[in-house]
Amino acid sequence: MGGEYDEGTTVSVSAQPETGYEFVGWSDGSSQNPRTISVSENLNLTALFGKQQFSVSINTQGEGTVATSGATGQGSFEYGSSARFEAVPAAGWYFDSWTGNASGNNNPLTVSIDGPKSITAVFKRKKFDLTVTVEGEGTVTEQVIVQPGQYDYETQVKLTAVPEEGWEFANWSGDIGSTENPVTVTINTAKNIIATFEKLEIISIEILNPIDSLVISRVHKFQVEGTYSNGNKVDLSDGVELLTAYRAILDYDSLEPPILTALDNNQFTGRKSGLVALDIRFQNLQISTEFAVVPFEYMPIGDDLISSGECQLRVPIVIINYFPTTDGVMHNEEVGPSGFWNLNNPTVEQSRRKVHSDLVLTKNLVEYGSRFRDYGSDTIDPYICLEVVKYVNLYEVGPYKKLRPELEASDLDYKSIFEQLGIEQSVNEDGVKEIWITIFPKSPEYPTVLNNNISNDPNTFYNIAETNMSSPVSGDISNSFRINDDLPIYDNTYVVYGYNAHRGPDTNVHNRGHQVEAQLMWLEQRKSYTQGNELFWNKFVGINPNSNKPIGRSGMTHFPPNTDVDYDYCNMTLFESDIMNWTPNGGEKTEVNCETWRNINYPFSFNSYGFYEPQSYEYDAHSKWLLFWFQSIPGYQNNIPYEKDGVEYTLTNWWDLIYNWDEAVTQGKTLWE
Repeated sequence: MGGEYDEGTTVSVSAQPETGYEFVGWSDGSSQNPRTISVSENLNLTALFGKQQFSVSINTQGEGTVATSGATGQGSFEYGSSARFEAVPAAGWYFDSWTGNASGNNNPLTVSIDGPKSITAVFKRKKFDLTVTVEGEGTVTEQVIVQPGQYDYETQVKLTAVPEEGWEFANWSGDIGSTENPVTVTINTAKNIIATFEKLEIISIEILNPIDSLVISRVHKFQVEGTYSNGNKVDLSDGVELLTAYRAILDYDSLEPPILTALDNNQFTGRKSGLVALDIRFQNLQISTEFAVVPFEYMPIGDDLISSGECQLRVPIVIINYFPTTDGVMHNEEVGPSGFWNLNNPTVEQSRRKVHSDLVLTKNLVEYGSRFRDYGSDTIDPYICLEVVKYVNLYEVGPYKKLRPELEASDLDYKSIFEQLGIEQSVNEDGVKEIWITIFPKSPEYPTVLNNNISNDPNTFYNIAETNMSSPVSGDISNSFRINDDLPIYDNTYVVYGYNAHRGPDTNVHNRGHQVEAQLMWLEQRKSYTQGNELFWNKFVGINPNSNKPIGRSGMTHFPPNTDVDYDYCNMTLFESDIMNWTPNGGEKTEVNCETWRNINYPFSFNSYGFYEPQSYEYDAHSKWLLFWFQSIPGYQNNIPYEKDGVEYTLTNWWDLIYNWDEAVTQGKTLWE
């Protein structure tokens, strides 16, 4: 550029560099741009330009370096030049890509410089496959990830060989050779490793829980342990074979019925009494054991059969229950039908549960019955507490004995059974006063026998008396058949109560009501030969000697005071009776009917259990009447006056007479004193 200007003219000049160049200065040494010049003479001025220099920032991600060429200075590059970058990975790393103002994975990388740049070389750690192969049965665990997997260079991986049951680790092979376990592998290349397992041999077997005896219906399973050749142990309980001395347990085709019944998972139960020789086999190993299958067991006595409350007299009792069984699992309907009208086909366990719950309620009804005139107020302590000292379940019925020739059914052979169960010691030394025996009777007139193709062989019929007394001082004073030689006579009196498992606690207590009547009448008869049972029968019960019907006093086991119909416990007819305030010469009367006794609430459960579902006796008029009647019997501290033959007496505690029978008889006690 240039021109002519008048002297004194002021001119502004500006240097404009081309692309890639930059203004350096003026030829006269000035660096001002733009600048102003005052024209005073001819001036030759030159603008100086040079190529631009650009910086390139080199970064790394991961481990490695970048070699650079083409720079004109430290990190500077001239415009239009070509720069060369080469990524150099560190050991165990590899170059992956360029990022920033350059992309791709070319290496080396050439970049044309047209401005400042920032470039990153990305390095990644090398990874190697680790493949683990198993020979035999077992697994290999890795410290970081599940095999097969990839690991970073020089990663240390701990491999642990875990043999399956019955195998042991032998060695590692492939890219390592070792017998160590676990073993640590450093990953610096791809590796293939083999874990070898060898099968162990079981060299012996042992029974951990041998038994001397097994009760019929009770389940057992032998815990069998095997020992491997390396000393390790293994549970073989589910894998062994159980065989009797002559055939497998499951073989029911033998002429001799099996003594055991096989259940699931190598469990078994006793089905009939006898000696068992059992072989236990596993592969080529075998051990033998012997044990007896026994027909009875002594059960633990739970809190529901132990009285914890206050009472004046504790009465020890023995409970004996018969549960006939076909195979140790099911109730045997052929030997003892489970019902009078219908067969229930219960298991033995269901029969046990039903009978036990009936007995618990029976015990509560009897105990609460000795609370004189409590009538649900729960303010009077019971006079007696029944304490179960022995509870026996038997699973083979018998032996039998023909004690009552007039009946088709046989009775239990009490002498033989009591000797087996040690009842003499229970009575003489433990003070047992009662023995409760529950059976499932079988008689020819039962609908279950008539309608279900059950054998009617007379030799298979058996029953039990409702009550049966053995006494060294009075003989058999019971409601049922008084046969003095059927029960063994010990040093003390005891009463056998026969319970029919077809029925329930109401019938059990019913039997006791008749025993109470029999004992009280016998004691009065001994003291009142001319008047007979005037006090108990005519005055307390209220039987009119002319009509032999109740006359509205206290009633009896069969008759509440508002009816003259047998077993009419829920008669709703209101009738005046002095049962709740009874005295021999007449007490205050109130109108009573079924609701009087049925609607009383007592502080204990009236629930029992049938074969398949709960059964409530809460509103059962039969059991509620008997409980009400028991509480009306003159009891502890009754202070009821009685005039006889012009002499004033006080009634004795009739419950004490019943339960301390030997003392009452030998000391000449009766219903008054």
